[in-house]
Amino acid sequence: MQKKTLLIVALILIVAGLAIYPRLSQSSAGNSRGVIGVSEVSAAPNDYLGKLTITGDAGAIYEEESVIIIVDGGGCCTIPLLVPFTTEQQTILETASLYTGTLPAEGESLQVSGTLSKVDAYYVFDVDEIIASGKVIITKVK
Repeated sequence: MQKKTLLIVALILIVAGLAIYPRLSQSSAGNSRGVIGVSEVSAAPNDYLGKLTITGDAGAIYEEESVIIIVDGGGCCTIPLLVPFTTEQQTILETASLYTGTLPAEGESLQVSGTLSKVDAYYVFDVDEIIASGKVIITKVK
């Protein structure tokens, strides 16, 4: 009788574990996304809302406006990065953040950390820092 009870308890624990494990592993995977490519974020931005790091190449640099367009390897998907260095640029771009650093060279590989959010019908990527060649080249001041 005692053997039968132990077997039933063990079976219940195994079934409960199988039911709970996928949910636990799925929620922890969402918190540690790693580095995501430009094309993945462009294809399904709703899946990546929140903090993330995007990797891509500097496709175009607009120095006067302090805008960097990052592209994927194929050059088909892009994400604009607004990184104003002056209050004038900040006013033109209508952003709350100011940055310090130097703009990357066109074609340079970048890792950009920040927060992707949806504002009305648009997606906005608020940059925290930009890394090129293993060095931080742009950081948020405020």
